[in-house]
Amino acid sequence: MLNNTKILNKMKKAIRNITLFAMLTVGLSYLNSVKADPPLPPGYGTTGNQNPTPEGGSAPIDGGFGFLIALGIGFGARKFYKINKVALIE
Repeated sequence: MLNNTKILNKMKKAIRNITLFAMLTVGLSYLNSVKADPPLPPGYGTTGNQNPTPEGGSAPIDGGFGFLIALGIGFGARKFYKINKVALIE
C-alpha cells in the first residue's frame, strides 16, 4: 500500500508540472499573437515606394530544411546501427 502512495504522489506531481507547462505555453503564445504592427507612414504605397522584396528577404527555405532532414536520417541510421551492433555482440 505504501508503494501505491508513492506512485500516486509522483503522478500528481507530474500532472501538476504538465499543467503548469501547458498554461505557460498557451499564455506566452497568446501574448505574442496579440502584438499589432505599427501603422504605416502616411502616403506609403501610393507613390510606388513599396519594398520590392518580400518580407523576410529572399532566403531559400529548402536548403536548410533539406539539411535538417538529412541530419535526422543520419542520426537515426547511426542509432539503429549502434543498437544492432550491441545486439549482435551479446
